[in-house]
Amino acid sequence: PEGDALKEVLLYHVIAGKYTGAELVEKHTVKTQQGGDITVQMKDGKVILNDAVTVTVANIEATNGIIHVINHVLIPPTH
Repeated sequence: PEGDALKEVLLYHVIAGKYTGAELVEKHTVKTQQGGDITVQMKDGKVILNDAVTVTVANIEATNGIIHVINHVLIPPTH
């Protein structure tokens, strides 16, 4: 995507705050900076987002938060 569509996709990958993988699982649903929700659950020992995307590396400390690497791009729901 380009322009506003790219901005929507990128903001859908960011949430406000600093959460470990375990804290995200406890929340079950998180609100993104794009405005949509992402569901977070544990399945077979893995953190799964929106029933389809797997967290492959969790809890990478950064100066402005925590990074969780995923195996696919999250696509925001259409309004």
